[in-house]
Amino acid sequence: MKFLLLLCLLSCAHQIPSSQTSWGELWGRVHFSGSGKTRLEVPPQSWTASFESGFENNDWQMSLRIPTQGEVFFSFPALTNSVMSPIGPEDFRGEVLAALREASQQRKLNYPTLGQDFLQVVHHVMRWSYDKELGLDASCVEKKQHLYECRRDDIHSLWFWDSFKQEFVGTFALRGDYRIKIYFRNLTESVFKRATFEVSRSSSAIQDIELRQDIFFR
Repeated sequence: MKFLLLLCLLSCAHQIPSSQTSWGELWGRVHFSGSGKTRLEVPPQSWTASFESGFENNDWQMSLRIPTQGEVFFSFPALTNSVMSPIGPEDFRGEVLAALREASQQRKLNYPTLGQDFLQVVHHVMRWSYDKELGLDASCVEKKQHLYECRRDDIHSLWFWDSFKQEFVGTFALRGDYRIKIYFRNLTESVFKRATFEVSRSSSAIQDIELRQDIFFR
């Protein structure tokens, strides 16, 4: 009986969500440097790759090894600037841009600049994730428990910490009723080991995903 009671107590303690978590603690667990696997889907296209990523000299770069293409680079240089730098011919950002432009035409999304807007938001997120190195203001306002409002680089976003799921979710509004949601999951060794970017329509009843990228860190 004592053994069963101990198991119950341990199980219940594991399920109790943490209620004392600050913005700084949560954001400090977000990282984009390391290695692992990634999958990017812009229906009907998809890419799967292993990667290594890092931040150096104010630039973030992910080296992708795609089986059908060899090594390519997904880069966000000059993170000291709030505006994303131009896309060079060897930059995988160009493929993302082209894929979303083609999706807009084929699926009649009426959003030809969706790719540019998505990449600009990712630029901001990369910039913020290295805010200490770049000397940026990292503060956000807690509107209510576990719900934070951020206005950084004049970009508005809402972030929610689901303490039960151990999931940190950010939402950015795009044009019309489009939005980007970013999920940070798999909290291990005080960092999130999985990041997921999704572009969808907030009013869609079936939640069509126009883009999803999963990044799994080792």
